[in-house]
Amino acid sequence: MNKTFFISDTHFNHNKPFVYAARGFKTIEEMNEAIIANWNRVVKEGDKVFVLGDFALGNDLDGIDKILHRLSGEIHLIRGNHCTDTKWELYKNSNANVYVHDWTYVTKMGKNMVYMSHFPTMVNDQNLKPINKAIINLFGHTHSKDKFFKVSDYTNCYMYNVACDAHNCTPVSWEDIYTDIKEALEKGGENHEH
Repeated sequence: MNKTFFISDTHFNHNKPFVYAARGFKTIEEMNEAIIANWNRVVKEGDKVFVLGDFALGNDLDGIDKILHRLSGEIHLIRGNHCTDTKWELYKNSNANVYVHDWTYVTKMGKNMVYMSHFPTMVNDQNLKPINKAIINLFGHTHSKDKFFKVSDYTNCYMYNVACDAHNCTPVSWEDIYTDIKEALEKGGENHEH
């Protein structure tokens, strides 16, 4: 059975230590290869991967296209703040298995509507909706290691961070996301499914 995965902020080819060193790598090449290996370990042919922005940086368009061709599955790109018009044209015209969706994309996963965006977007408050009626926001951008969006002492369990930094540079499946959300709600004692 085919699965759906999510990731963001892969930042392939972003040759800045504050990106790759913060993830525990010595070089950008080491980070690139680790993300590709992790991706291909979990994503199989026929699976879908939604990349919620900032897939790659730099001006080596040929190198970026080669990375796209090395990744398994059907790749769906959502635009992030580092997705230049030049890169966006490359993605649109790549003969890799790539689809582009601009700034947001909404789909249904199980019982839930899922609102995908590069930037965190509050579409539901967990205090108002039970999980089986919630719209879930999947986001990246923050480079946080936290799986959920937090401000001060408030955590929104319906805003889930799919960035590389929060998932050991590996795409995360919808099943794992849903389990994480349910467990977080149960720990908070709010919104058990009913």
